[in-house]
Amino acid sequence: AFSAGLRWEESLLLMRRPWPEPDAVSYSTCMSTCSKSEHWERALALFRESAGRPSSPPNIILMNAAMSACERGQQWESALMLLCKSIPRCGLIPTSTSFNT
Repeated sequence: AFSAGLRWEESLLLMRRPWPEPDAVSYSTCMSTCSKSEHWERALALFRESAGRPSSPPNIILMNAAMSACERGQQWESALMLLCKSIPRCGLIPTSTSFNT
């Protein structure tokens, strides 16, 4: 619902609630909402935050959401770093979405 309405501020507020702890789906949705609202920096900050939480270890969906945020922000160098360095370092396999972002 937040992603469709581009209500990124409300999405971030929900992420800050103590319960339930945000998981990978929560992070991905919030990252997408921020990205679509032209707040790619916040989306990348959420990605970095998610990597440090046991409830949302790095996965290809979060990586793709981060790369999509970079693409929307015209930050191709950052997207390329995620694709070439972060994905292999985390032991993830890129998907077609990873290469088409």
